[in-house]
Amino acid sequence: MRLSTPLLAAAVLSARVAAVLRQYTLVVTHSTIAPDGVSRRAWLVNGTTPGPTIVADEGDQLSINVINKGDEPITIHWHGIEQLGTAWSHGVPGITQHPIAIGKSFMYNWTATQMGYHWYHSHQHLQVDDGLRGDIYLRPKPGRENPFSLISSNAADIAAMKAAEKNPHKLFVYDWKHKTADEYMEEWKRTMVEPLCLDDILVNGKGQVICPSRQILDPLVHPTVGKATDKGCAFPNNTKVFPYGGDPNSVKPEIFYQCKNTTTELEVFQVNPASKWAAFNVVNAASIWDLRVSIDNHTLYTFAADGSYIRPIESEFIGIPIGERFQFFIKLDKPISDYTVRVAASVLPQRLSGFAVLQYNAKAPVKRDLLAIEPPTIVKRAVYSTPRPKNSYIDYAGQAIGSARELNPINIKPFPQIPHQNLLPIRKIVTIRLDAERTSELGWFLNNRTWAEQPDSATPVLFDYNQANAIDSHLKFTSLKGQYVDVIMVVTSGNPSLHPPHPIHKHGVKAWYLGWGSGGFPYKTVAEAQAAGLSGLNMVDPQYRDTFVTPAGLGGQNWIAFRFQSTDPGPMFMHCHIDPHLAVGMAVLLLEGIDQWPKTPSYYTSQH
Repeated sequence: MRLSTPLLAAAVLSARVAAVLRQYTLVVTHSTIAPDGVSRRAWLVNGTTPGPTIVADEGDQLSINVINKGDEPITIHWHGIEQLGTAWSHGVPGITQHPIAIGKSFMYNWTATQMGYHWYHSHQHLQVDDGLRGDIYLRPKPGRENPFSLISSNAADIAAMKAAEKNPHKLFVYDWKHKTADEYMEEWKRTMVEPLCLDDILVNGKGQVICPSRQILDPLVHPTVGKATDKGCAFPNNTKVFPYGGDPNSVKPEIFYQCKNTTTELEVFQVNPASKWAAFNVVNAASIWDLRVSIDNHTLYTFAADGSYIRPIESEFIGIPIGERFQFFIKLDKPISDYTVRVAASVLPQRLSGFAVLQYNAKAPVKRDLLAIEPPTIVKRAVYSTPRPKNSYIDYAGQAIGSARELNPINIKPFPQIPHQNLLPIRKIVTIRLDAERTSELGWFLNNRTWAEQPDSATPVLFDYNQANAIDSHLKFTSLKGQYVDVIMVVTSGNPSLHPPHPIHKHGVKAWYLGWGSGGFPYKTVAEAQAAGLSGLNMVDPQYRDTFVTPAGLGGQNWIAFRFQSTDPGPMFMHCHIDPHLAVGMAVLLLEGIDQWPKTPSYYTSQH
């Protein structure tokens, strides 16, 4: 992992000593940056976006002081961290804490009970879209069983993979726009045309605006779109993409139409072929688009998803919904050269790609201690263009070239297999039914209701359970400690709205992703569906995840189902991670373990 951002202010123990406490300081500011050559306001963490990588070992205790030097209240959510026993560190305003006021600080304390790759971001308004985000890497504890022998039985390969896993490259990818999230929301409400047209894709905060020629762009446009603007976007008067009319003639040209190439620096990943293998931690931290990732001429060996080991899967590219994380290896057996890293938004409303460079370099470090206090790696030469394609696997639209294989989510299996006595028929189980529909231009609904963001002055539900009484009964669900909970979500699309894949993220304990499919879910419970032989259910070896993605809806219905055990009491937010969808209310609250509601230490209740 190339920590090219300013180092964390950290008090850490040597990696050679069993660490107990790791202390970090994150200073949040609001400033003007131009990562792709175009200036705009953004939220920074320790002076950069994405913010610095928080690194610890499984089992460590973390104490993270967040200082707000910006001009709005903020919070930090630790995405994928279960927060066992520390519900007050989930970082959701009005639910688990008061926002961190301007000029104030907040100490998040939690234990790394997990391993793997995760990330952090604001849960206040739309600040995550404007840069308030970074990543977390929790290295697995010694002795934890890994699946590397399923990739290669060669002892030298396995040793090289273990070394690479300890020192991965960060592949933090996201879509980017030249206006702030608030400006986009204002434009959406003004025109009643959702501004589904972004400017570029950044990799570790670097990238360029790319305006492909019509010769490249036109053959890649989805048939539903028909024709695209110079930015690769559907025209705002396209009634299939924008079904509620609005005022397409009044959209701002710079959002949908105007495209001007920039030549800013690209991210470079230096690898030393003597290492034999390199590891990458990738997260899609985008606001709107699912992304696909590939590296020219390199097979990806994916070995972890959402921070948990899986049985390794070989593919040439990976599709990554918003919020999800994957960890993969590449074998460093290619000729010494530069290779293009491709990140594409393979979505119906827009064709868009970003790029980085994989650079074979015999002088690159073979091993690095992520916890050492050392200067950032210096790239010998800045790179402003991609090398000549060498066996590319995806095109500008993220579509497979030739026989290139995409990682198929149905093939993701936990490693080692998690004991699934809890997937056998259970007599007392809570079933939550969620119906997702879009009934108007701004109406992305769950259960035909809109979640209302809690005011900054509200007493958090964690502090006082009675605060939940004010929440719409269709948007809150209770369980007792120890109960199993099945969530069934049905998406109805068409008439007239299409539905993108909705990445539904659950805070708190993770869940078993039992399945997904096309058509309705005409059963009251998962048990009924299982007895009826519903295709798409996996009650044997389901994935263990924190994000659950609905199939894309071009008409009719689709469904997903997942199960969790309510083992850690507290209010757990669950929402669509397409940020504009969350902004208009696509969220619910899970009140878990209400019979053993936690008492919040006064240290947290007194901080505002």
